[in-house]
Amino acid sequence: MNDIILNFSTFLGKWQTLIGATFGGVIGLLAALIVAHDARRRDECSAAMLLTVDLSSVLATEHALDEKIKSDNIQDKDKAQFTANLLMCSMPALSPMHEISQIKVMIVDVYLSAHLSLFQTFYKDITRMVNELSEAAEIKRKTGTDTLSPGEIKTKVNLIERGFRKACDHSRCSQVYINKFILGRFPTFSKLLRVVKFIVYDKECRKLLKNG
Repeated sequence: MNDIILNFSTFLGKWQTLIGATFGGVIGLLAALIVAHDARRRDECSAAMLLTVDLSSVLATEHALDEKIKSDNIQDKDKAQFTANLLMCSMPALSPMHEISQIKVMIVDVYLSAHLSLFQTFYKDITRMVNELSEAAEIKRKTGTDTLSPGEIKTKVNLIERGFRKACDHSRCSQVYINKFILGRFPTFSKLLRVVKFIVYDKECRKLLKNG
């Protein structure tokens, strides 16, 4: 009988050690995961705030453009040229950290990722064309030489106007998703709400993705 009790005590002691070690390992893993999650969350919030500054700057330019078009009573046929001229004078520059910040938040939501990518694509294109028009205008001023034909200028002007509006549309949707899913107080709840109910802003932004 004593041998049985002794063997059971030895067996129980070994299992207690194993259980204790396993439990300690699980607690340690959970603690590490929590720390990693908090660090990633802080990193995402920092990146999101930087992106918000860039996106807000572009939207502020759009607002100023629309106010100027309204106050100067610019006709529809002249809006593209007016837009290109304004951007040649005051094209908002994105932060050098914009692309890195974008990569950090793209994993948060597939639709946010798509809107940010399209915003960047449109914005890069119009920035390039605005720079080309500015360079052509500067050469024209200094030497009197036309480096772009009237047809090329008209094409670029129209592309700039359409591209800028598209960039602003994707900027708006990007800001909505950033505010809901990263900077908001309840990002997880916002994602669940979107699954349960097709929200108006989400419907409009998905439609924008379908149309480019």
